[in-house]
Amino acid sequence: MNTPIPIIIKLNTQKYTKNEIKRISTFFLQNKIVAYPTDTIYGLGSVATNPKTIKKIYNAKKRKKSKSVIILVKNYCMLKKYFIISKKQNIFLHKLWTDNSKPTTVILKSRDTLPKEIISKDGGVAVRMPINNHFLIDLIKKINQPIISTSLNISGEKNVSNTSDIPNELISHIDLVIDAGILINKASCILDIRDINNIITIRK
Repeated sequence: MNTPIPIIIKLNTQKYTKNEIKRISTFFLQNKIVAYPTDTIYGLGSVATNPKTIKKIYNAKKRKKSKSVIILVKNYCMLKKYFIISKKQNIFLHKLWTDNSKPTTVILKSRDTLPKEIISKDGGVAVRMPINNHFLIDLIKKINQPIISTSLNISGEKNVSNTSDIPNELISHIDLVIDAGILINKASCILDIRDINNIITIRK
């Protein structure tokens, strides 16, 4: 049986149009699965508010349900809608996520506004605000929902730096591929800041 072929959009993330953002956002809003460039590496994503698409991503990646995924938000207003944030955490994040800062993901305690399928057993969810990536911020603004950002690979395998290298067993689950050329960045570091007085580095 032939592998289903996703729609491919070539995109310059430094120079894009409103129509391109609108077209891409439509796939997310229709609960499709999208391979897209993040502020670090290529990601596999969907809206983070639909349990069915969350399950699709886990199945596509052959990812254990015990391993959580990262979500991206557009601003602090959206962050506070989906996460419980103390005053100290808020101050820390404003210092962490600044212009020209290194992409850093944090684990926070989620509110019940997120589906249980995306929340770890201990109530934490990994989240990042890609403040230095205008394409992602504009995209999430258009979608007006947080989006999933998990690595574009089968769980445990090498990250994909070029969309032409997406394995067939994964690409058959994808509806849209946004090709932004070769990405050779590293995945973001991850900090667990639920206890702001005892921050734990999960990934450097």
